[in-house]
Amino acid sequence: MSTVLVLLVTTIVAYLVHRYFKNKRFNDMLKKLPSPPAAPIVKHVKHFRKLEGMMEMIGGFLDEYDGMVLLHPGPNINYFAVADHKLLEYLCTNTKNVIKSPRYKLFERWLGENGLFTAEGELWKKHRSLVTPAFHFQILEQFVDTFNAVSAEFIDILQTQVNKEIDIYHYVNLCALDIISETAMGVSVNAQRDSVSKYVHCVQEMLRIIAVRSFSPLKVHDWIFRLTSDYQKEEEAMRVLKGYTNSVIERKQKALDNGESRIVNQEKRRRLAYLDLLLENRGVSITDEDISNSVEGFMFAGHDTTAIAMGCTLYLLATHPDVQQRAFEELRDILGDDKNKVATYKDLQEMKYLEMVIKEALRLFPPAPIISKQILEDYEFNGYVLPKGLSILGMVHCIHRREKYFPNPNTFDPERFSPENQSKILPFSYLPFGAGHRNCVGQKFAMHEMKIVVSSVLRNFELLPIDGFKMVLVPQIVHKPKNGIKVKLVERKY
Repeated sequence: MSTVLVLLVTTIVAYLVHRYFKNKRFNDMLKKLPSPPAAPIVKHVKHFRKLEGMMEMIGGFLDEYDGMVLLHPGPNINYFAVADHKLLEYLCTNTKNVIKSPRYKLFERWLGENGLFTAEGELWKKHRSLVTPAFHFQILEQFVDTFNAVSAEFIDILQTQVNKEIDIYHYVNLCALDIISETAMGVSVNAQRDSVSKYVHCVQEMLRIIAVRSFSPLKVHDWIFRLTSDYQKEEEAMRVLKGYTNSVIERKQKALDNGESRIVNQEKRRRLAYLDLLLENRGVSITDEDISNSVEGFMFAGHDTTAIAMGCTLYLLATHPDVQQRAFEELRDILGDDKNKVATYKDLQEMKYLEMVIKEALRLFPPAPIISKQILEDYEFNGYVLPKGLSILGMVHCIHRREKYFPNPNTFDPERFSPENQSKILPFSYLPFGAGHRNCVGQKFAMHEMKIVVSSVLRNFELLPIDGFKMVLVPQIVHKPKNGIKVKLVERKY
């Protein structure tokens, strides 16, 4: 046997031995973590056959195992689900030992590996530093005009649906898309007048496919996924979404080249939309691919999450008439009896009770129900050692509904967020916008948007529930309604 062959065989054997002991150590440490009984080989696969009811299933295990439980959706798939505020604090604030989960790689064909949503380390910091000025409070104040204009069109469309049972989510989804396009991207797409938005459908399809792959022991592998019908559906959705993104970028670049700018005074950087900031750095510190990926990630994060939050808030108001009436009376005190009066930035700050309502809706139905992380070194917590490389699911939906943190957790009670009660909420037990260094940079933007859209609806219509209808959400990365969000609109009488 030649020396080269001996060296090759020795290297392969050494690698296999190293991998065996590495995996053995990891698996031995997993066996010590709290976990429900599992079937041989297939483990807990029976619990993950469908997305509907998954949050409730995991929440039950978390209650049983005191906020931490190891789950195996399939062979060699390990997720450590947590709903403990101290462990969530560690996951959200540790910048050395915690990174995004490898499962985020499922987003990379869509959002790229170097976008704001998927990037890590210095590259992520670069993107974050570019986007932060777009959410300066002076920028937020000028966005109010756009919020109001898009909301006015939203109300005009809803006027045609008075005294009908409607899926309010369909309409508010298109409204949110118009808002994010005009404010953050600086272009108008008139989504609300396009009653069948291919963009919205394709976003929902992408989220469904990614969610299914996350918990599938087969589709999680690229080579198997490529043999499925979902791969073809993803290809079609990607074609539509990337075409849309590129058209937005091209339209904005052409406008800038023609001297059409959103700059209205000398404070140049403070007056630019997010896409302006990216294009300003085009070819200097950011590539065309970076711009495309960032726009796609921003459109997704700023549109879909806000849409479901507004839809759930309107549903809860419809099913809780006493809360709806109090919220309306607050708006009447602030804005008077003229339902067409435009809310100002100052008016938004006075909508205290409506903000409590929205925060409680976000507690019950957080748009992003899971934060997915991976640890780079062993970490000891509550007598357990979490092994290096473990994927951890921060169960936002579940911690929001634990009795330990929120008494009567399934009850809709905006008073939880009154000034005196909100101060009692434990840090990292309420995470609708994430927390730590990777928290949602647009949370104030989203709150102002939601206040204007929801307040516009309340000032024009009374929301009524539909007999026999119950909203059911499915966790597709972002929560999605299984059968829409159905309410009835009645003309508001002053």
